[in-house]
Order: sequence, then structure tokens, then C-alpha cells
Amino acid sequence: MRIKGKLILPDGIRHGIVEFTEYIEGIYENGSADIDFGDSFIGPGFIDIHFHGGMGESFNRCNNAGLKKILDYCVCHGTTSCLAGITTDEENAIS
Repeated sequence: MRIKGKLILPDGIRHGIVEFTEYIEGIYENGSADIDFGDSFIGPGFIDIHFHGGMGESFNRCNNAGLKKILDYCVCHGTTSCLAGITTDEENAIS
């Protein structure tokens, strides 16, 4: 997949193309793209290092469906990784 837009890079912002499969394969100044985002920004995902949950779910007490709900919420807001934190709770909920 190749996407085109304004790339947020360590050395600045410029128009370009990102090619990726599961990982970024390359960054190019010119060429064809499968999707052209025009002047929209394309940048790295956020990493949340202090996160207890969301959408009415917490990592303490969620099941698989609750976990999916939390992680879908993260992705929709640009967070691609998170460190699941537990909150103060009853011992059986955190062990």
C-alpha cells in the first residue's frame, strides 16, 4: 500500500509517499499512490504510556469484547500502542 500526503518526518514536514505492508517499507518524494490524502498530515501513531481504559471499560475488569472496545477507541484517535495500566481496585480484580 502506498499513501500520499504531508509527511511528518524527523527533519520536517513535506509532501511525499509512504509505502507499507505490515511495516513501513519506504518513503518517497514522488511516484504513484493507492490513496492520495492531499494536504492531510501523515505521521507516526501516538504511544500512550499511562492508560487505564476507555469507552466504559477498564483493563482491570474487561473481557475480550471490552478489550477490543478499548483498543478500537485507541486506534480511532491515532494511538497505535498503549501500556495497559490497572487502577486501584479490589485485590481479586487486579491479581
